[in-house]
Amino acid sequence: MKRIVSLILSLSLLICLSACGSDTSTNYESNNDYESNNDYEWDYNYNTSSQHTHYYDGATCTSPATCSCGATNGSALGHNYSGKYCTRCGSSNPTYKENTQSNSNHTHYYSSRVTTEATCAKEGVRTYTCSCGNSYTEKISKTTYHDWEYATCTKPKTCKDCGKTEGTAQGHNYYSDGECSRCGADDPAKTQALAKCSLSLPTLPKTIHYYNYSGNIESSVSVTGITYNFEYYGDGNVILTAKFSGKKTYDKKGAGQSSSCRIGWKLYDPQGNVFRTGTFSSPSVAMGESFANQEEDLIYNFEATKPGKFRLEILNVN
Repeated sequence: MKRIVSLILSLSLLICLSACGSDTSTNYESNNDYESNNDYEWDYNYNTSSQHTHYYDGATCTSPATCSCGATNGSALGHNYSGKYCTRCGSSNPTYKENTQSNSNHTHYYSSRVTTEATCAKEGVRTYTCSCGNSYTEKISKTTYHDWEYATCTKPKTCKDCGKTEGTAQGHNYYSDGECSRCGADDPAKTQALAKCSLSLPTLPKTIHYYNYSGNIESSVSVTGITYNFEYYGDGNVILTAKFSGKKTYDKKGAGQSSSCRIGWKLYDPQGNVFRTGTFSSPSVAMGESFANQEEDLIYNFEATKPGKFRLEILNVN
């Protein structure tokens, strides 16, 4: 009996050991399958390019069908112009030209502007233009009024467009100085009078002495230049102005002392007669100093005389 029990126990133990060995093998294979699955998952996550499926947007006039990843398929459609615009994208047809003759459905709406003004001398032009580019013109009748310019000293009232005149020229209105108050033109009498005038000057430079009552020299001056100007004074008469320049060469008071230089002068008329005499006084200058263009009236307004050839002399002053 004991032997039978022992045999049964041994057989049971053997069965249990077999079962345990089978389970261990099964678990190992299962673990290998899991690792294989992990390898697959890694490949899916880090090598997706081989698994990506493209979804393309539709092609346009200027772009081919494009996936969000940037891949393209085919080519752009290109524009499909029908008349003035593309039927797909609406862009303008660069080669389109409006054909108003064949566009029977278009209604013209014209705006107008005067492109050439009408005057009394010629017709004008008004141009009508539609937004489509169509245009036409019509004449504008000549005006019935003139564009007048006022009369001047030498011209009557005159139309700037047709040249018609009315009335007469105003004529010159000369002032006593021989200039017209309206246009500034010179009186012919002024031109003729001044053309007859001349002044003969002494040889320069010339030294002039100023003497005191005792006969001693107070100062000396070297006259280096004389300029002159005749002016018209109306009724054919003229006046004369001279300008003196010089350098003080001696002063009784010594260097650094300032006083006027005195120059005597005498003017002869065209007949050789003494017309006027006088004494010119320079600005106050010291010995060695110069003065320039100091004015002196040789013929005053109230002494205005007929034009001719005058002569000027400069003299010592006593």
